[in-house]
Amino acid sequence: MKVICAGFPKTGTKTLYAALSDLGFAVFDFEENFLFYRQEWFQVLSEGSNEDVFKRMYKDVDAVTDLPACYYWKEIHQAFPDAKIILSMRENGDVWWESMKGQIKVLEKNTIYRLMTCCCPTAMSMQFMMNELGRVVFGARPLWPWHLSYLKRTNGALMRKKYESHNADVLMCAPEAKLLVYHCKDGWRPLCKFLGVPVPDKPFPHKNVKGSVVAEKIAEKSKLIKRLQTECTIVMVTVLVTTLYVGCYLCT
Repeated sequence: MKVICAGFPKTGTKTLYAALSDLGFAVFDFEENFLFYRQEWFQVLSEGSNEDVFKRMYKDVDAVTDLPACYYWKEIHQAFPDAKIILSMRENGDVWWESMKGQIKVLEKNTIYRLMTCCCPTAMSMQFMMNELGRVVFGARPLWPWHLSYLKRTNGALMRKKYESHNADVLMCAPEAKLLVYHCKDGWRPLCKFLGVPVPDKPFPHKNVKGSVVAEKIAEKSKLIKRLQTECTIVMVTVLVTTLYVGCYLCT
């Protein structure tokens, strides 16, 4: 582990993921953590973490971004004390909350995403992990079938407070020589200087602008999207075959 990105979601985490990947780092974002280590994370979220768990999980990983890793930055740094820490931030808590709120609304209004969470095992498991993250990180109430909206299950003022207290904790506890406070508008130069790598001859990436992460993942045909599409196809074919079979049986 070389780099721990401790910034909360909607502080440029997807942009940092793309930038670090372009610089040659093997990066684990939410998607990779979910695909490869969901059971370990379910255990951490329910029972707490320990140094050995993160040493096993991230022994071959160069960098981590976004939840759940950013919330456990301190524990990951204890496991990898030589790692550098990047704290990505927005201008203030209000700006962050408006961006976070917009991301939640985009996901909740995405019909395909909502359908997948009802019929695809992977999507249902991912939704459960996101609910657990909401409970642990932001104090969101449990998800009930008649109360689906995340925004109605949490508190905006509390989420802003959590964001601000998290940033304050990183600024206070992270070793100063290993910490970079970063805004994505700063581009390549401060990031590359901090990591000790050359500035690449390519434009700095900007990802998940105004909650576009789902569309970007579909366009990139990520591993998670491919798995979800496969499961959706299996479900639809199963439903179609069952319907035709029942229809033929009733007609005989």
